[in-house]
Amino acid sequence: GQRDIQLEGLEEEVVEHRLSSEEQVCSCCGDNLHEMSTEERRELKIVPAKAKVLKHIKYVYSCRKCDKENTTTPVKTAPIPNPVISGSLASPSSVAYIMTQKYLEAQPLYRQEQNLSRLGIKLSRQTMANWMIKLQMIGLLLCTKDCMNC
Repeated sequence: GQRDIQLEGLEEEVVEHRLSSEEQVCSCCGDNLHEMSTEERRELKIVPAKAKVLKHIKYVYSCRKCDKENTTTPVKTAPIPNPVISGSLASPSSVAYIMTQKYLEAQPLYRQEQNLSRLGIKLSRQTMANWMIKLQMIGLLLCTKDCMNC
C-alpha cells in the first residue's frame, strides 16, 4: 500500500536473524528444528552524510632505455581531473553538498559548520564562504544557482 510507495526506489539492506545451531533444538523432544517460515519487518534507515578523503595519485612514466642511451628522456604523466578550486580541498561533491544545503535547504554556513563538525569534519564557515566567492568569480555559482531554482 502507501508504505510500499514511500519506500519505492530505496536501496534495501537485509538483516537476517537466525537461531544458532545450539538453539535450533526442540524443547519437547530434543530433535533438530527446521525453518518453517519467516516474518518480515521493514524500517526506514537514514545514513547521515559522511566524508572521505579522495587522494589523487598521478603517476609519471619515463623510458629507461632512453634514459641510458640518449641525452633526453621522454616523460609521460597520467592525466588527472582539474580541481574545482585550485589549491583547495574542494571537490565537486563537497561543493555541491554545501551549495545544496545553503541555497535549497536555506542552511547558513555557520550551521553547516556545526553540522559538519558533529560528523568529524573540520571545515570552517570562512573556508566555505571563500569557496562560494571563488566559484562566483569563475562563474560556476550563478549558473548552478539558476539551475537549482528551476
